[in-house]
Amino acid sequence: QYYQAAASPQNPRALYYKPEAAQIAVIVTPSAADSRKAADALTGGADFGAMARQYSKDNTAAQGGVLPWLERNRTGLSKLGLESVVFGMSPGEMRGPLHVGGAYWIIRCLDRRAASTTPFEMVQDECKTAARLVKGLALNSDRLKRELTEFQKGVTIEVKWPQYHDAVEGQAAAPQGAPAPPAGSSR
Repeated sequence: QYYQAAASPQNPRALYYKPEAAQIAVIVTPSAADSRKAADALTGGADFGAMARQYSKDNTAAQGGVLPWLERNRTGLSKLGLESVVFGMSPGEMRGPLHVGGAYWIIRCLDRRAASTTPFEMVQDECKTAARLVKGLALNSDRLKRELTEFQKGVTIEVKWPQYHDAVEGQAAAPQGAPAPPAGSSR
């Protein structure tokens, strides 16, 4: 049961299912004129990365407009109406300028990956351990919460990084996912 849930395409947090993915590069401009200049230069053989650095106002411009891999149904692309565009492209294909969300987009598909599921045989032991942890947590969560509350009463946190002061004040732990402090410092 644990594996079935963790390999389900309907589970957005599935560990063993990877949806179809695409990697794209974008040039995002606020004006139709700049977008058209970039598109014309690209049609004339200009390098996409150079045009992204020159024209794009997106925060990926310095990296030639390259975005991290985007997974189908797991990004904000559908809100912009771009998911069908991105996942309708083949590697090397370019679309645009497209007027989306108050900006003009030129999109180039760099690569695509098909959806995949990790076979149960490869993760069987991991699934057994995880299922035991889930069951144990369900059985012991109330006791663990009481123990944590008691522990927190006796803990004092000294915040060395100013950016974490507000997040930690009044709590007994640093924010989840916080980076480790620099060498030689303590939390």
